[in-house]
Amino acid sequence: MHLFVSSRPLPMEELLQEYVKRTGNGRLLTTIPELPHAIQKDAIEIRRDVNGKPYFPQIPQIRFSISHSGGFWACVFHEKEIGLDIEDPTIRRRTIPLDRLAKRYFSQEEQQYCEGKGLVAFLNVWTRKEAYLKCVGTGIAGGLSSISTVSGGTWKTSINDRTIFDLANLPNFSDTGLIGALCVEHTLVEGELSWSQR
Repeated sequence: MHLFVSSRPLPMEELLQEYVKRTGNGRLLTTIPELPHAIQKDAIEIRRDVNGKPYFPQIPQIRFSISHSGGFWACVFHEKEIGLDIEDPTIRRRTIPLDRLAKRYFSQEEQQYCEGKGLVAFLNVWTRKEAYLKCVGTGIAGGLSSISTVSGGTWKTSINDRTIFDLANLPNFSDTGLIGALCVEHTLVEGELSWSQR
């Protein structure tokens, strides 16, 4: 699994080629025979399912999730369902009171977790919820209020057999200034997730 972070959207073929190299050409090329053709320039096709989740019709074995915020764009690839959300806390936000949004979309425990902690705590909850909903394929339409990412005053590390991972735990990710989370449909193994910034 690899996460790419950039100041602009990058060509999907280029990212897929790098993902294949980082994952190990032999294994992916053996298990996905259509991959060499699919990752050639201008050959990649992206479609959206009925809920709006993007996918590659030629190579359904590789899943991805995209997120953007402010001047940042991010994309993650994996062979299992995955969801990603990033937020830039420095961009100007409308003067919508966070407590009103929290009451509408957050569970009681999430609201209590955020109480008095400001924007960063709010965005930590938001990115975890959105990453989960992207992973299950519903996006925000699946209902931000339908899940809770906090239990007993601490973060849940999984919801319905899907692992939630705080991107701040990646080496040097905090240097980007972003807040983010990803969700994957299995338990993450240490070292399984790598990332790069371009």
